[in-house]
Amino acid sequence: MQAALSVILGYALGTLQVLLLDWFQRRRRHRTDLRTIRSELRRASTFARRFDWNQSGAAPEPIIPRAPNVSATFEQTVTTAEFVLTDPSDDSSLQEVLLTISDSCRALDEYLARIRATVAEFREAEDPAQREQVRSDLHEMSAWYDQKLDPVQALIRSALENVERRLQEATMTRQLRRLIG
Repeated sequence: MQAALSVILGYALGTLQVLLLDWFQRRRRHRTDLRTIRSELRRASTFARRFDWNQSGAAPEPIIPRAPNVSATFEQTVTTAEFVLTDPSDDSSLQEVLLTISDSCRALDEYLARIRATVAEFREAEDPAQREQVRSDLHEMSAWYDQKLDPVQALIRSALENVERRLQEATMTRQLRRLIG
């Protein structure tokens, strides 16, 4: 009887150790994921240059801003991170916001590619009427880009604040308190 009890107790202790190690590893991995996401958001927030082209007769600036972007690592981390570990409520939407940021960055980059092609068309145009039409198109396109960039940058800043808050919440002490009560 005592041997069976010792086996059961040993099994229970071993299981508890495995569960505790898994609990600590999941929290440590979550902090690593949050740091990766934070660094990507910080980098994306630096690409905030606008066109601000005016409607004067001057040719468009040769410098085209770079759209904010995130890496494939960002997208993979966002899809695998366990945000539930630091969610303030059951319906937190940080993952959805981060995926929206990724999609928005991609859309801005694709639009910039169209602007670059139009700039090349402007430079190749020889007919003054055609150049004026392309210049007008460029001003409209750049104004649209500038208009869409601001909300994306606001979303990036908001997500960055949320990730910073989650990093504070993801400490082992706070996670233990959350587990207990």
